[in-house]
Amino acid sequence: EKRFGRAVRVPIIHPKKPESSLARMLRSVQSKPLPEMIKAVTDGQYVCVVVKDNPHEPWMLGRAGGDVEKATANDVTEAAELGFTIKAGAEVLRLIKFEPFELGSRRYIETKVPLVVPATALRRGELKPNNVNELRKSVRIKNQASRYGESTFELKEEDLRAIVAILGSEIGDFKVDKLLAHRVVVQRGKPVDQFQVKWQGWEREEDLTWEPLSAFGNDEALLAE
Repeated sequence: EKRFGRAVRVPIIHPKKPESSLARMLRSVQSKPLPEMIKAVTDGQYVCVVVKDNPHEPWMLGRAGGDVEKATANDVTEAAELGFTIKAGAEVLRLIKFEPFELGSRRYIETKVPLVVPATALRRGELKPNNVNELRKSVRIKNQASRYGESTFELKEEDLRAIVAILGSEIGDFKVDKLLAHRVVVQRGKPVDQFQVKWQGWEREEDLTWEPLSAFGNDEALLAE
């Protein structure tokens, strides 16, 4: 009491309509409608595309090799290799695939793998790097020059959260499995508590997200863990 002053009881306000964790995340990501994102795609833009029915790689990061184009017969074949069924003349994106430095990393490196995906697979466009400088490459990457290029890209944390939320909206609401870690970050000059979340049904390390304390509402039992 001498140090912080007398404690004051603050009433806890419960919302009339509880909002799901997924709804909170989607509301915060400010995602554009798909037709608007497709029109905005330009050469060199970084985008996220969904790969359905692929539990090991449900989404990919890529750099557009031009504007949206009409699919050729060859494009139909290449898209089928990723599990997409399209017809000649459908709108497609030609991408250069980027892969994470390691499992769970937000740091990506250019590969020499071209991708052809339908424009409807686009889920997040106009991605901007978190760091404009080239990232230091690991020895493993340097030893695989035949697979990897030179460009690197660090995905912003808020973009990763948005991608996970957008994909989650297509498979159902997110439910917290467990809280793995805690940290305090400074945002706008103020300390903010964040918790690393493992979501139910999302097993890969790169699907872990850092969420602010406000994302858990009044779930005292969860935070008590």
